[in-house]
Amino acid sequence: MKLDVEGAEFDVLEGATDSMSKIRSWMIELHDQAGKSKLQSYMATNGYNLLWLDKGICLPFASLSFS
Repeated sequence: MKLDVEGAEFDVLEGATDSMSKIRSWMIELHDQAGKSKLQSYMATNGYNLLWLDKGICLPFASLSFS
């Protein structure tokens, strides 16, 4: 899921709460650098690991589970 919504990232993520388990990975462009730790915490709470490509772009990805 690509997310580039010019500052409304958390609105979109909160709206996607029910779909999070179906989304394996995201590409998020974060415009508010002050929200970086909030994004990391929010995505970790929802089961995602984060890889930062640069200061404003991250790739949250869900841990794979093999059952």
